[in-house]
Formats: sequence, structure tokens, C-alpha cells
Amino acid sequence: MKKHLILFTFLSAIFTANIFSQASIDPSHVFYSNVERWEIMGIISQQPPLRPYNLNVIEGILTQVIQSDNEKESQTAQELYDEIFNVKPKFKFQTEANVKFEDDDLKKQLVILSGVDGDYSFSDLVSLGYRADIAVTNNRSTDSLPYFSPQSYFFHDPAKIKSLKLCLEIDSGISIGNENLYAQMGINRNSFGSFYDNSAVLSPDAKHTANFSFVWRNDWLSFTHAMIGLSASSSVDDDLFPQKFLAINSLNADLFDWLSASYYEVMIYGGRFEPAYLIPAPFMVTQGISGYDDNLLMGLSFDIKPFKNFVWNNNFFIDDLGVNELVKFNFDTKIRGAFQTAVKYIPASISWIDMLSVNYTLITPYMYSHSQSIADPYTGKAMLGSLSAINYQQYTTAAAPLGLSLPPNSDSVSISATFTPINRLKIDLNLSYTRHANVNESITLDEAVAYLNSPEGYLATDGTINNHPHFLPEGDASKEGEYLDSAWDHLLLLSQPTKMQIFRADIDAEYSIARTQFGAFSFTLGYSFEYINNYGVDKDIYPGTGGGKTKEDAKKALAEWRNNLTDVYANYLRFGFKYVW
Repeated sequence: MKKHLILFTFLSAIFTANIFSQASIDPSHVFYSNVERWEIMGIISQQPPLRPYNLNVIEGILTQVIQSDNEKESQTAQELYDEIFNVKPKFKFQTEANVKFEDDDLKKQLVILSGVDGDYSFSDLVSLGYRADIAVTNNRSTDSLPYFSPQSYFFHDPAKIKSLKLCLEIDSGISIGNENLYAQMGINRNSFGSFYDNSAVLSPDAKHTANFSFVWRNDWLSFTHAMIGLSASSSVDDDLFPQKFLAINSLNADLFDWLSASYYEVMIYGGRFEPAYLIPAPFMVTQGISGYDDNLLMGLSFDIKPFKNFVWNNNFFIDDLGVNELVKFNFDTKIRGAFQTAVKYIPASISWIDMLSVNYTLITPYMYSHSQSIADPYTGKAMLGSLSAINYQQYTTAAAPLGLSLPPNSDSVSISATFTPINRLKIDLNLSYTRHANVNESITLDEAVAYLNSPEGYLATDGTINNHPHFLPEGDASKEGEYLDSAWDHLLLLSQPTKMQIFRADIDAEYSIARTQFGAFSFTLGYSFEYINNYGVDKDIYPGTGGGKTKEDAKKALAEWRNNLTDVYANYLRFGFKYVW
């Protein structure tokens, strides 16, 4: 085992690399982390919420920073400008390696990519971004990554070469317009809102999608409209299906020098294509055309900048509310939503500190989850779909979250710092504490019995995104399903006696070598430590058995679930090298 590990480590150190991609179709490009910093520093104004941007917007941002009086940021912007606009196409060879050490168990993932990418302007109004890679890996899962980490790649339908899997990784996008009025379409990842690296609405870690978007903006106001084609799936396998869509409307305003705000709507639906959602009108209105059966979410975000180099970001993303109780100031009611808040600071007097931040994220029970109704083949009446039914309203694409990777009924706080102690060496530090509880620990015994008496494999009681708040009365699968009284009448937010707690520390370093006639080189190294208390909380408490269960069986199932919980810890190593010519 040790010899194999040494060989694996040696080969990975030679060949490992991170993605060195193109700014106009990848929201994870280093350009966007700099855009966030430049917004906080006041060098540029607030940018449109939907990323990536077209080349005209990118060029406008970089030109403005290059011409600013901040010498350090001007140099950074000039280097990015040269990379994006003066080198095309880019040929690359890169890999990514992850190793997990847990007790005597070792899990590893090696990803090797080679391909070409770049950005190209056909004229002042038309631009193109492209990426075409061949990816080879030994492991498509996330078992070598820290808990609740997303899979960065879309490893679907691979060709197999012995123990290796080979996949095509292809993205592209085209834009028509200028900085203030443009339309884009492509197959690529997106991100949305002020939380650039981990958005509750659209995270850059989500899988790529087919998307169409339109943006208009002036000096203080912008409007964004997008239609995104998702990959539908069930909760039990990775087969993909068409006709699942997500639409976004967003109105953003710089109200004052110190305050910007955004109101947005998100509609997720499927099984058909609805032209009404192409209209840039409130989805609250257009939803009525289809009978109010689609999944509408609404959000409000605001960013406060009380002084230079400091911002307080806030985002409220709401699925459903018990409005009748909330107007009575009763907050122990149905609230389905995600809340993000962060304070970020860039010390102007310390040039080697890029950013300091404190983040807090909260996801209420049943947020992002949604049941899927199906038609009875004999009567045509609506029935509650099983876990194997294609779910068109769940907040996922390709069976992976579109937003935050944390499950419902969770919260997390993190402290992060980014440093550049010497030129071209970037160091990221992060400490986080996460809690997650299984909401089914709080339901009544009668509700627990209903879950136990449901057909096997029909309903989830693991507290994850697959666990929606409906059940089958008397376990009868021919019925539409009813809402749990516990979920309808109470918030249930982290009120369970048993909580999974995750303590995690991360350090990552990247050193890049200036581009020469032989290309560009970069080296990465990272380490994480993770301790999990009550590992196993996100397992089924009351799995369906088909009938005949009683309250005593429910008590026994809960006790057995608690007895199976344990504490674990693990160490993770990441390292790499990348070459681009």
C-alpha cells in the first residue's frame, strides 16, 4: 500500500494542475475573484449579477482597473488582459489530484485533462468563448473530498479504459452586444449574485447547462433575464432526461454610493416548455397561466459599503412562507429559504493581504427539495411520485445542487483569509464550523409510522434535498400525498436533539510563473483537516417497508438510527502542476 501511495504521489506531483480556463464562459476564472475585490475597493461599480460576462464587459472592467491609480491592481488587471485577449488559442495539459486519509482507509482521485480553450472577438459586437477537453479519471465520486463538497466535473456517460474513465469536457458560448446591452447563449456554468464563489441561487460549482440570457444596464440600474435548460433526473440514479428548465428575472440598483440592492425571481419547472417564462415580466403573474403548479422562488439581496474596502453582503432566497402566521409575528411556522451574510475587508495599508472575510450561511428544513406529482395511468389523477420518478421541480441539475452544496436544515460559519506574501504566490486559509440535523427526528410518531408504512424506496427520510415534506396517507401510493403537519405548522430549524457537527481547516497555496515563450506554469498544494461529530445523521430514519408498522416500530427505528452514529476524522491532500501554451 505504501509503495503504491508513494508512486501515486510522485506521479501526481509531476502532472497535477487546476483548470486554467476562459473568462467568458467560466465563472470560476480568476478574473471574477478579482472583480469581487475591485467592487469592494470601489475601483469599479457593481456589476451584473449573472456571470460569466461577455468579452466587452470583461474588457471594460479590465481597462478601468488598468487606468486606475492603484498600481498593484492595475498590474494585476494588465496581466489578466494579456492572458484573455492576447493569447489565443490556449493549449493545455493539466491534472487534479485529491487524496483522503481516514484511519487505515485511503481514497484517491486523479484527473488528467488536455485540450484547448480561449476567447475570441469577431467584431465589436460579437464574441465567442470555448473549451474542449478530454478528461481521464480513476474516480468519479466525491469520496476523496471533504464532506458536502461538490464534484467539480461533469463526469457523465464515460468511455471506460480498464479502471479509468474518459469523458469529454466541452463548453462554449457566444455573445452579441456591447457593455450595456447584450445577449448570450452557451453551454457552460453560471453563478449569480454577490456571493461569487458559493451562491444560494446559482453556484459556480453546479454542473454546466444550456443557457440563454439578456442583460441591460446603465450607470445605476440593470435588468437580467435568463432561461436555462437543466438536466432532469430522479433521486436514485444518474440517468438524465430533457425538458427541465430554470428561468430568472433580476432587477439590480445602485441606490446610493454605499448601498446596492437586488430583487429577483427564479422559476423551476419541467415536463414541458413554457413560452410565458421567456417574457421579461414578473413570474408571479406568468405562473398563473400554467395554473400555479411550477416552483417559484423569490430573493432579495443588498450590499452595504459603510466605508472604503469593506462590504456587508446579504442574500435572502425564499421558496415558501407561512405568511398568515408571520404577519402575527409567529416565526415558528413554515419558512423555506436560504440566507447568506458575509463581511469582507481588504486592508489598504497591508498590500500582501488580499481579503479577510467572515461568512454565515443558513438553510431551513426542506429548502431546495420538492415533491414530483405524476399522473395515474388509469384515472389521470395526480399521484405523489416515488424517488425513482423524474423530478422536474427539485432544485438540481444532473442530480446535483444548483445552489449551495449544504443540505437543508443546516448552517455554517467560516473565517477566511487570502494572502499574497510574495509576487505570484497566493495562499488561502479557511476555518469553518457546520451543523446539520435530520428534520425527521422532530416529526410525530404518527407521521413516522406513515413513513415506515410507505412502499419501499418511495420516500426519503434522510434530511437531504431528496427529503420533501409530503407523505402517503396510510402508505397508499395511489393517493396524491399530504403535507406533514409538523412541516406545515413549525419551522423545525436545527431544533433536533441530534446534530452532525463538522470542524474543518483548509490551507491552499498556488505559485505561478510568468508567461514566457514556452508557456505558463503554475503549482498548487492544499491540505484540509476534518472532524465530524455524529457522522451518519444524513441517513434514513424511517425507511419504507410497505406496511404493518406501529409506533413501537417507529421508536425502535429512531433508536437504531441514533445508535449507528459515530465520530470520524480525516486528512485531505491536494497538489498539482499546470502548463498552458
